[in-house]
Amino acid sequence: MYSGFMKRVFVFAAAVLLVLAVSGCVEGAGGLMGMGAEEEDEPDDVLVVRNELVEPTVRAEETFEFSFELANLFEFEPATNTKAVLYDTGRCDLDDDKEQNLDSILEGSTRVVEWELDAPNNQQLGDMTGVCPLKYYVEYDFHAHTRADLYVLDDDYSRDDEVAQVSPGIRRGRGPLKIDVDFGGRQPFRQGSTIPFQVTLRNVGEGDVDGEISPVDINITIDYGDHIDELGSDNYEDGDWEDIGTGCKQPMEESTKGLPFIDGSTPPISCRIYEEEYSEYFSTPISSFQIDVDIDEYRYTLYGENSVTVEPTF
Repeated sequence: MYSGFMKRVFVFAAAVLLVLAVSGCVEGAGGLMGMGAEEEDEPDDVLVVRNELVEPTVRAEETFEFSFELANLFEFEPATNTKAVLYDTGRCDLDDDKEQNLDSILEGSTRVVEWELDAPNNQQLGDMTGVCPLKYYVEYDFHAHTRADLYVLDDDYSRDDEVAQVSPGIRRGRGPLKIDVDFGGRQPFRQGSTIPFQVTLRNVGEGDVDGEISPVDINITIDYGDHIDELGSDNYEDGDWEDIGTGCKQPMEESTKGLPFIDGSTPPISCRIYEEEYSEYFSTPISSFQIDVDIDEYRYTLYGENSVTVEPTF
């Protein structure tokens, strides 16, 4: 009986170890770029709202203040063209302008935003307790950047060779708008092959990207080391790939039309790099190039809401 119990223990332990080993291999092998991919994302937050202050209850016709702190969590760059708007106060009247232009929130700094308001009178309240909403939004400009590694292997070598065991990386910059570069398969690519990839934008923050981003505002380049080619921005093309050659194909009928965000992501921009474009920069047995995607400026909006209870006076 003891022997049977021990056998079951050994079988269970072996099964657990096998599951852990397999899951470890799967985790290490996955990723956007294929086997051995390394993804690095800088934080999503740039501006955050914190420490909202308002009296929870005020009396009719009483003057009160509503304020919050606006902090730039990024230590290296400012958030520019910043604006705070208190757009809905219900029956409470603003003594200040509803819109405050804050210009730039410097890197690592904090600004206090505040408004002075007047509570409604008894007549406006109907001699009953009321509530004033305090709805606001904050807008600012920022930029987005992603760099993705691209490896090309000489035809004389196998993917099983040691030189082909690469770990292509993708590094997405700071901010709520992330840029994905997807090669759709395992690297390295074979020399002489056409290299396709897609570029997609994702909103990973708690707010909204203001409006739609035009493809012509997305700069896509390939860095060969001593030479850089533009693939996107002003070089978007229509038509068949045979006519386009190396470049990027706009996902909309007109390149000036903005890319809509559907469930947080845009339709992908498709790009291709033909062999004749990279062959002169190729060095055997394997070459490493970089795809850079930049959006110089986009506008982002954060929303917030608080409230204050107003008691009538008797």
